[in-house]
Amino acid sequence: MRRILPLILVAVIAFVLGTSGVAARLLRDAHVVAALPGVAASSPTAATGGAAAPTVNGTTVPATITTVTVTAATGGVAGPTPVSTASTTVAPTKIPAPAAPLSLAQARPTGATLAAGDWTNGAGATLQVMAPTDVKELRAEVEARPIGQDFKGTPTGSAAVVRGVAAVAAHGLADGRYHWQARLVSDAGAGPWAVFAHGATAFGVQVAAPTAPAVSSPTNPQSTASYATSLVTFRWTTMGDPAGIAGYSYRFDTDPNGVARTRIRTSEPRVSLGGLGTGVYYFHVRALDTAGNWGAGATYPVHVDVTPPALAQHIFSGYYFDPALEQLTLDYKVTKASTVTVGIYDSSGTRIRHITPTAYRSRKLEVSSRAPRPLHVAFVADTLLHIGSAAG
Repeated sequence: MRRILPLILVAVIAFVLGTSGVAARLLRDAHVVAALPGVAASSPTAATGGAAAPTVNGTTVPATITTVTVTAATGGVAGPTPVSTASTTVAPTKIPAPAAPLSLAQARPTGATLAAGDWTNGAGATLQVMAPTDVKELRAEVEARPIGQDFKGTPTGSAAVVRGVAAVAAHGLADGRYHWQARLVSDAGAGPWAVFAHGATAFGVQVAAPTAPAVSSPTNPQSTASYATSLVTFRWTTMGDPAGIAGYSYRFDTDPNGVARTRIRTSEPRVSLGGLGTGVYYFHVRALDTAGNWGAGATYPVHVDVTPPALAQHIFSGYYFDPALEQLTLDYKVTKASTVTVGIYDSSGTRIRHITPTAYRSRKLEVSSRAPRPLHVAFVADTLLHIGSAAG
């Protein structure tokens, strides 16, 4: 009977206190220790019923602990002794703001690493902020400013931390060089800023593409003239690009409207191509800057003629004649416009006369001489110095 008396007293106290918060907490959370006769028992009870205390701006709201003391009667004395209560306020607990980011990095929109000082194009960059994985509900804020402009402590972008990394997109930036800093933010406040690359240039932005190259050819200096070479050389220049030129793509074909593909084929502004046959060819070239911009293309035509001239027709007025009394008439046609050289030789093979008519595709030529007969007439070369057919 004496051991259950404290429980009865608790029920009586709860009845007396009614629906007050103290009674509710007492019945819900109190752990009453049954005391021996004449020994007091006490039980502390959290004001919030055991739930975690709320926080406001990183500070835990103070908790109130109520203590209820019940003393059992001894010696058979009827009725409980008066109930005493006391409240104790626990000092508030400060939840700290996040620490500085673990590290910072940056990447191109394609995911490729963007090293400090490198360039990107109008697509911008992805700024990466690393944070502890054991801290929940973190966000990262970044501030990107042009070089020469001080940080203001005002974020220009933010993103949630997911699995320890926040990826903040920085796009729509104007041409120029940039630096940036980042910090972590939670309900407890904002942490300290961390500066990427110790404040040096983080990355550059180049929106405009390189200009079309200016092409020339030392082997074919006039793009409309024909040249007797199967090896052609091209050189080109591009106007200054802030990001610098990463390389060039070129294409060599017979299409005047051809375009070089978006693939670097050389880092030098020159190339030589050989093994060409007679025909008209087109060289197309374009530049890629280090920001990833492909520029417009330029085209340079070349006319290659490596086919020797030939006699399409030759007719002599006679096979024997007396040069002292007669004339020999030669009617000839060549396959293309040529500088024709006519040589007159004696029977021993010695040239006794050299005639260079005006360049024509066909002509009637009259030859007379006091040389002994028989005579041999030969065609030697065309305008491109090809050795052609001979007739005699």
